[in-house]
Amino acid sequence: NGAPHIDRIKRKPHGVGMQFKNMADCETGIMMAQELVASGDEMQRRKYCSEYSSGSGTSVMLRLVEAAGIQGSSRILVADSGFASVQSAVELRRRMGIHFIGIVKTATRKYPKTYLGNVPQGQRGAHVVLTAEERHVPLRAVSWHDRKRKNIISTCGTTLDGPPHKKNRWRNYNNGQTV
Repeated sequence: NGAPHIDRIKRKPHGVGMQFKNMADCETGIMMAQELVASGDEMQRRKYCSEYSSGSGTSVMLRLVEAAGIQGSSRILVADSGFASVQSAVELRRRMGIHFIGIVKTATRKYPKTYLGNVPQGQRGAHVVLTAEERHVPLRAVSWHDRKRKNIISTCGTTLDGPPHKKNRWRNYNNGQTV
């Protein structure tokens, strides 16, 4: 009968296929949980969707944490911008006991994007940190200055400066040497 759900996404190199949402452990590379993306109607019937209608990323992450069985472990979940929001950070910490770090792009509700966007961008690597508390969950909103401003939401970490990053630059020469 074929695949249960096929997506057509114009922006992808091969725009036809099935989508999966998954969670893996960074240190071991072990896939901990996976969910098949289905039609919109079916996705809306899945657990947590009725509570987080505006944040499907939140409901997906809550289901993946449950499937992986890591509730209450205080692990740090690092997610891409498709899942990152203040709501996701708060709910993962409050309901699941999981810390969260993610780059906020479009899900900016309750994120101080306007304020951070008006802070003058310093040199590359400079940053601004704001702290707040939402539903008894401590939050850090970070605006990190790279070529483009990166907005990050986190429920863990510190506001202290870390050591400056030293990027190794390599040159490959025609004689086979690398310096």
